[in-house]
Amino acid sequence: MRNAMLAKVHIARKELALDEETYRAILKRITGQDSAKGLRDHQLDQVLTEFRRLGWKPAKAALPAPAARDPQSQMIRGLWIELGKAGQLVDRSEKALRAWIENQVGKSDLRFCDAAQKRQLIEQLKRWSARVGIDVG
Repeated sequence: MRNAMLAKVHIARKELALDEETYRAILKRITGQDSAKGLRDHQLDQVLTEFRRLGWKPAKAALPAPAARDPQSQMIRGLWIELGKAGQLVDRSEKALRAWIENQVGKSDLRFCDAAQKRQLIEQLKRWSARVGIDVG
């Protein structure tokens, strides 16, 4: 948490276009210290509160991209989940699925795969499932 707060202090400083002297004066006034490096969490919070008072608006966290919901993508996820339930995956997460997809077809997400690439992924997952004794029908 401390590192994230420290990063926010530096981002706010940059976005407020504070020169070195002004930045250090604010730190000194708020915390009694002229460097953010040694500040405790509550002091960093005080500095961030002051930056907000001065007009800094923290950026909102980016929402994750929506997952592909077409039938082929759902089938790929379903097969992936079945392999995970059968203990065939070290990591069953969406992130691991995306890494596998990139390794197989060179795309970073199902949203970027065309129908032929999705068919290829489905066939690979079906063959994998058959090898390990999972009946996918």
